[in-house]
Amino acid sequence: MKKVFLPFLYIGLVFLISCSSSKVQNNTGSLSANHWDLVSISGKLLDANATKTGIPYMLFSADNGFTGNTGCNTFTGSYKLENGKLTLDPGAITKMFCADVPETEFLSALRQTTGYKITGSELLLLNGTTELMKLIPKK
Repeated sequence: MKKVFLPFLYIGLVFLISCSSSKVQNNTGSLSANHWDLVSISGKLLDANATKTGIPYMLFSADNGFTGNTGCNTFTGSYKLENGKLTLDPGAITKMFCADVPETEFLSALRQTTGYKITGSELLLLNGTTELMKLIPKK
């Protein structure tokens, strides 16, 4: 009886372990834990003193929404995080005119984002392996 029961027990355990490990876990905690200020875009450092209207920033929520400011206009949108891939849709945006802000580049980088990496306290938004933007938590 024991010899018949053990193989079924083994198969059952293997089945349970394989089912639990195949669940996708989207951990947004690290994204939504901070107010992220832009440091660089396309490898160019942002001169915080040159931006009269403020530093571009983003805030992620745990319910797949995000808001921010381009250095001129505010936006609210949504993001999708699946299997380590991140896509951003800035959604609705105000339409004020501001000179000398990186708004066009910022919004373009958001739309091109396919992934992210958090290294230390830096958030890197990526397109494949190419760094689009670097952000840090607000001080």
